[in-house]
Amino acid sequence: MIGGYSSHKIHNSFLFYSFNRTIIFYMNHKYYILSLSAIFFYSMRSAYSQTDIATHPYNVLNYTLTLDLYKNYSDPFPLDYTGVEEITLQAESSLDSLVINASSSSLTIDSVSDDATSFFQTTDTLSVTLKKTYKSGETIHVKIYYQHRDRIDGVFYGAKKYVFTDSKPEGAHHWFVCWDNPDDKATTDITAKVPSDAQLVSNGTLVDSMRVNDTLYYHWVSNDPVATYLIAIASRKNYTVDNLSWHYPTHPKDSIPVMFYYFSDENPAGIEAVYDTMLNYLSSLFGDYPFDKVAFASANSYLTGTGTENQTINIICYNCWYESLIINLLTHHWFGDLITPETWADIWLSEGFSKYGEVLWAEHQFGSTAAKDTLENYRNYYLAENPGWPIYDSSWAIKTPGEATLLNKAITYSKGACVVDQLRYVLGDSTFFKLLNAYTTNDTFRFSNASVNDLMSFTNSLTGENYDWFFNEWLLEPNHPVYDNVLSISNPASGVWNVTESINQIQSNAPFFQMPIELKFNFSDGSDTLISVFNDVNHQVFDFSFSKSVDTLIFDPNDHILLKEFGYNTAITETASSSASWCFVSPNPAKENVTISYYTIKGLPVSIAVYNNQGIKVSNLEALSQSTGWNRMNLDCTKLPSGLYYLNVRLKDEIAVKKIEILK
Repeated sequence: MIGGYSSHKIHNSFLFYSFNRTIIFYMNHKYYILSLSAIFFYSMRSAYSQTDIATHPYNVLNYTLTLDLYKNYSDPFPLDYTGVEEITLQAESSLDSLVINASSSSLTIDSVSDDATSFFQTTDTLSVTLKKTYKSGETIHVKIYYQHRDRIDGVFYGAKKYVFTDSKPEGAHHWFVCWDNPDDKATTDITAKVPSDAQLVSNGTLVDSMRVNDTLYYHWVSNDPVATYLIAIASRKNYTVDNLSWHYPTHPKDSIPVMFYYFSDENPAGIEAVYDTMLNYLSSLFGDYPFDKVAFASANSYLTGTGTENQTINIICYNCWYESLIINLLTHHWFGDLITPETWADIWLSEGFSKYGEVLWAEHQFGSTAAKDTLENYRNYYLAENPGWPIYDSSWAIKTPGEATLLNKAITYSKGACVVDQLRYVLGDSTFFKLLNAYTTNDTFRFSNASVNDLMSFTNSLTGENYDWFFNEWLLEPNHPVYDNVLSISNPASGVWNVTESINQIQSNAPFFQMPIELKFNFSDGSDTLISVFNDVNHQVFDFSFSKSVDTLIFDPNDHILLKEFGYNTAITETASSSASWCFVSPNPAKENVTISYYTIKGLPVSIAVYNNQGIKVSNLEALSQSTGWNRMNLDCTKLPSGLYYLNVRLKDEIAVKKIEILK
């Protein structure tokens, strides 16, 4: 017996039996506490972790918090406060105790009451014994009296007159007791006591603000369910507050408040001038803005990153009033807040689509070139910083990875947005935007949760096609394709040009990626044509015949397959004379100049086109008249960046293609 409990060691863990209908597991330096009524369910599981208690036999309906933050705004800016919390939940099976998240390093539980009789706190959980056995469907009220410790926990911040929270991904249980998982959303009722010169904003609607002497009580209520990581407060002494509004385009007589909380030396005027355009545009894409207010509040340097979306309240870094951040946060109100990822494995549904909101806004406001530039920045960052894991990892649904992995900038954000754009390419604009609108206005998902599998099934149902191949390769697999294609051009008969393109992927750290691919053929008369093929096996060969001479073939000319590396066409042939016995280049590699030597007959024109390794023409040389014999042209390389280039040397009906390398 240990402290009144009997113990047995099972699979390197200890099992303690209590006498009050509770079983306590200790494993991997953590306690896991189950009611006897839940033993059978948990005995079916083969391993235990914090998230292994994630299939819980209740549904949280509401969190009511009463917080005394009065002293947190004054020097020395302590981090301790007292809280009273009432959790309303509904039993989903027979329930005589419950396990919920509460960080013992941040929260001290003083007592429990109402439908709770006793409690036991471990590292990350609070086990509460209920006063009776509740049947499925019955409502339970648990009141918890607690204190937040005077310690830095990376979730509750208080310094230099600021008080705010940043709970992503599983930090909410460091500042209040909650089921800290994205799949259980609840309404909120938050009352905070602050000094009379402090302003505080939270989720939902401001129901009341009452002044008592030198104290203010703010009362915020969200009647829309909120995931715990999106429950937040933001506050400061002497905020400047601009109260504006936004009118629904579909029913302009109705409006919601739009609130800006900022310090005196900040200037949100640029965003205040454009926020209504942003909300109008996003509403046209995803359905009307779904909540009862929008608020933005600046924070101090303790905020990690540039901003964090919280349902109806966005907290941004000091003086970060720029459009790309604001449109990202606003897009989150549909992708993440309205429809929340079911698990952290499904984070692409939130971060990938909200990051793509920046692309859509750039396209809407400034045109396709601006959108392409934005995407190119994402792609380049991913290629430079790719850590080599997939966007979707099913194990994250069981055990949440570290924040550096879950919120990795290269994977979760940059690659995530590029995959959304590639989905747009595969579906086509019309179907893509129809899909987004149908998804965000679907009553099954709205104010609830969705998984990547849900979106896959929804896409297939909407389109009548099976796009599992796309989601599987771009979300479940790591890395990206590396192309090393082979192009052959021949002129076996007068007036006929045969072109063969072998599309080859040579990556060793990822499987084959099938994709539709565009091929652009440029002809010697200045015309071109675009042909689409579907590349569904590796080393696939496509044959084409044309009635005019082909200068070049450009692979994926519009860069629709953003996530790729490309070592263009490694072998190029033409007519028999293209063995280039009549054409030489020197030096190769070159730094400043390349001399092209060629043998010709007097009066025959010679043209030389220079293409980079993406098939884009970067220079053109032409000689209309020269003497019979060997002639020379000089290519100035000083303005060309280092890399591989192809010289297309045309002499009447003969073409020589020379590959050169420029090194700076």
